Parts: sequence; structure tokens; C-alpha cells
Amino acid sequence: MAHIVRGARRWTQKQMQPLYDQLPMSEEHGDEKEHSLASPSSSSSSSSSASSLGTDSRRNNDSPRSSSSNRAVYYVYEACSMLAMAATLLVRFPYLCFLLATAPLRRRRLFSTSNWPETYESLEEFKVLVPSFLQPVDPKAVKRPMHPTAWLDGLRGVAAFFVVWHHASLLWFSWHIHYGYGTAKEDNGGPGGEKLLFQWPFVRLMIAGMPHVAVFFVISGYALSYKPLKLSRQGRFAEASEAINSSVFRRHTRLFLMPAVTTFVIAVLGYLDMFGTKNWAGVAVAQRRPPHPDAGLWAQLVHWMWDFLKLVDPINKGLSRGNRFAYDYNLWTLPIEFDCSLMLFLCQAAFNRMRPRVRMLYMFGIATFAMSYIYWQAFLFLAGMLLCDIHFELDAMAAKSAAEPQSEKTTAAKSLSSFIKRHATAIGIVCFVACIYVLSMPESARGAASTPGYVTLFKWAPKYHRDKNGVDYWYLPLAAAFLVLTVDRTPLLQTLFTNAFAQYLGKISYSMYLVHGGVIWTIGHWTIRKAVMLVGRDTQVQYGIAVGIAAVVTWSVTVFLSDLATRTIDARAVSFGRVLYEKCCQPETKADVLPRTQ
Repeated sequence: MAHIVRGARRWTQKQMQPLYDQLPMSEEHGDEKEHSLASPSSSSSSSSSASSLGTDSRRNNDSPRSSSSNRAVYYVYEACSMLAMAATLLVRFPYLCFLLATAPLRRRRLFSTSNWPETYESLEEFKVLVPSFLQPVDPKAVKRPMHPTAWLDGLRGVAAFFVVWHHASLLWFSWHIHYGYGTAKEDNGGPGGEKLLFQWPFVRLMIAGMPHVAVFFVISGYALSYKPLKLSRQGRFAEASEAINSSVFRRHTRLFLMPAVTTFVIAVLGYLDMFGTKNWAGVAVAQRRPPHPDAGLWAQLVHWMWDFLKLVDPINKGLSRGNRFAYDYNLWTLPIEFDCSLMLFLCQAAFNRMRPRVRMLYMFGIATFAMSYIYWQAFLFLAGMLLCDIHFELDAMAAKSAAEPQSEKTTAAKSLSSFIKRHATAIGIVCFVACIYVLSMPESARGAASTPGYVTLFKWAPKYHRDKNGVDYWYLPLAAAFLVLTVDRTPLLQTLFTNAFAQYLGKISYSMYLVHGGVIWTIGHWTIRKAVMLVGRDTQVQYGIAVGIAAVVTWSVTVFLSDLATRTIDARAVSFGRVLYEKCCQPETKADVLPRTQ
């Protein structure tokens, strides 16, 4: 313990020295500067005196003849050093914020950002708090080429973006906007025949949740299958098996290590009573609060631990076990993600050495069975793997067609293929719009059967799904799968998801998904109540302004925390799983360890 204290004290002195050098001193206070703590000589002398005192203390402490009084003095000195270290850090942080705010003014360049890299470097250990999009870019850095499937990351980011809007809308608006356009009052207890803008097709996706979750699952199946399928098609079956093994081992850590941190923070915030409860009504969900045991903080953390263990249970067969997790109801998708990922890895391992078209036939059959019996979660992941295999198959066919000499004989198949190639972009756009339209279908419990434009679609659903109240799980999975297929085969549509904004959302998508729940029901809840008190809610314009204020605050905090969590917790979770797998694996030997039979 003493070594830790001495190391912390030396680290503090080292970190404080650059700050002292930056303190502005005028010429008329030269004598004062010589004797101030900021001078290098005084700093070095104080450091040397502290070092000598620490050496004497160690000498007295290590000596067998050291008295108890000397040991007491030593520990008192170390305690004072720790208090001084805490005080200096508290002083350092506000001053660095002052440097950041006044750097342009002190250099007489009020509207210039050329000094930002210098100011950024002066932040030192506090640089981690600067969001990644504000950090200076090294002009000498080589820009990496964009991955062929970068559009998947952008689409994932956009889906997570609208999921946050959906959960925020539950706090800002009533259930009215989630019903179908013009839904009658008698349809499933609807609110009455409102005709709102947010109820229109396409627009309602801004506040919808399930369509984006379905797209997210298809993307997961596609992304998790890309590397194994690519290696398998190249005949590198051993490497494909190794990729599958690594993915299976690291999947649990990848999904649940970061939620352990975020939900722990939620448990502490719940104990501190930071979740909003008062003076709010008339919305879809007025509050979401984690359990709050009266026995104290320890009881709160014990309750969180047992509840979290139920969420991360790798053996439990219930896909809906996440619905009972009281510390963040938004994490109901994580058990589904884990269980369906294992099923996907099993299919990859089983069909690794099969011919590509045979593998696609098997996957199509399994996905059809899952869809027929409302295993919609499994269908979405299996469809992602099938779409990835189709991607490689179509690319291989295109490469083979380009390499073969073109014959002058024209057939119906060649004519159709030529027509599709000439109008591929237009066909892709039409299919994309159709998929978005189907994804905009209201839920069955929100008047889908009587919403204009969806009445016929509802009647066309299979009888099995209508009898099981599973119409939602017929159209949404199919539309999500076809949407990913359409974007995959239409380069023009991929540009919607390869721009800088969409790629950034994709980068922080997982952290944003884990963080936004706690932000909405704490800071977001407080902000919307205070904004309404400030602006009023007598008219729709007033309430709209209040919602706009709450949206700016909520999104700013969400993006900041998501960016910070991505660069710290998420990055370390990924590297931890990879390093742990490498440490646990034994090296491969090429020698035959089993006798061969002739």
C-alpha cells in the first residue's frame, strides 16, 4: 500500500508540472515567481525534499529497530500526500477548462481554430473526455479505405438512432402517435380517429421501435457470417473453423461485459433517486425506475447482481428473459442476440465445408421453417447469413460472366439479366421504398387491421399468424431482410449509409443503445419537466418548443456518453475477449497425433 501511495504522489507531481509552467505570470511579479510553487527550481526542490523524506521514511520503516511513533508519523505523512494529490487534481481540471475556453482570446485570434491541437494536447489526462469528432486529426495519418460492408455499420447506426427516438417519444408523447392513421376508437382501445403526421407511412419510422430492431438482427446475422463464409468459399476451411471458434468464445463477453458497467451505474443512480417520478403525466410511459431496496446501497447492488445474472444466463432457454430485467428494459434484445448468435455459429460450423449452393439451400429451408412457425428472431439471423452467402454468390457469378467471352446468341434469360443490369438502380430504389412502406405498418395492437393502406396486407397474412396474433412477425422480418438485400445490391443506396454521419452513428451504435435508457429517464425526464415549466404546454407550439429543448439536451448527453463509452469500455471489452481467447488456446501442431489406419 505504501508503494502505491508513493507512486501516486510522484505521478501527481509529474502531472502538475506542465500546469505550473502554463500559469500566466507578469514581469512585475518576477520575485514572486522565483518563490512560487510554479517555478521549476522550487518544484524540483520540493520534489527532492519529498523524495528525501520518502527515502528516510522508507529507511526508518524498513529498519527492524523502527519505532511505532516513526511508523505513525510516516502514515500521517502519506495520508496528507494523498489529500494533497486529490486537491491538486481538483485544481487542475477547472484550470484546464479555463485554458480551453480562453486559448483563442489569449492568442488574440478569437475566431480561429488553428490553436485547437495545442490546447487539446494541454488537456493531457483529460483528453479522454473530448469526443472523437472533436479530436484533432493527424494530417500525416493515412486514411484507411472503407470496407466493402461499411454500409452495414451505417445502417446499424441509423437503426440505433431511431430506436433512441422511439424510447424518447414514450416520455414526450402519448400512445396516440403510435396508432395507425385514422384508427377508429373501437379498434383495440384506440384513442380516436386522430390523423397525425407521425402516423403516416415512412414518417412513423422515426418513432417506431420494432422495425429497427428487426433490421438490426438481420445486420448481425450478416456481419457475423461475413468472415467465415468468405474463408469457406476460398477453400480455407481450417481458418473458417478458427474464426467460428473465436466468435463463439468471445460472444458472451462482447455482448454482456459493457452492460455490466452501464447497468451498475444505473443501479447506483437508482439508489441515489436520480430517476424522474414527479409532476409528469399524459404520456405513454411517465417513468421507468429501477428497484430501490430500503436496506441501503449494499442491498441495491446485491439485487442488481442477481438480476443481471438472470439476464446473462447462457443456459436459460427463454428468449424473453430480458423482459424481466428491471434495471434497463431496453436490454430485452441482448439475450435474443446471444442465443440466436450461437444458433448461427452452429449453422456456420455445420455447413462450413459444403458447396455454397447446397449451403444456401439448407439455410433457405431452415429460415423458411422458422418464419412459418413465428420463430422471427431466428429467421432474422438466419436470413442475415443467407443474404451474406447470396452476396458472395452473385459477385462470383458476375466475375465469371465478365471473364467468359460473350456469345452473340440471345436467350430469354440473357435478355432478362441484361434488363436487370441496365435498370438495377431503379429496381433497387423501388424495392427500397416498398420495404420502408411495409416496415411502417402499425402494430396489430395499434390498429393495423383498420389503417388505410394496410388493411389488405393484414388480410393477406397467413392464417396461422393471424390466429396466433403474429401478423407483426410476418411482415416486419420479411421487409427487414429484403431491405438489407436491396441495399446490398444497390450501390446508390449504400451512399445513404457510408457518409460520415451514418458511419459515426454505426461506430457508437452499441454504446448508444446501452446508454440512452438511463439518460432518457434521468436527465431527459428532468429536462422535459423543466422545459415545460419554462415554456408552458397550453398550445402545441409551446409543447413542441419544450420537446425541442429536451431533445437537444438528451441527445447531447447521449452522444457524449456513447462516444466516451465506445472509446473506453467497449474497446477494452473487445480486446479483452480477443486476448483471453488467445491466452487460453494452445498452439496448433502439424504432427500426426493419432495413428492412421491403412
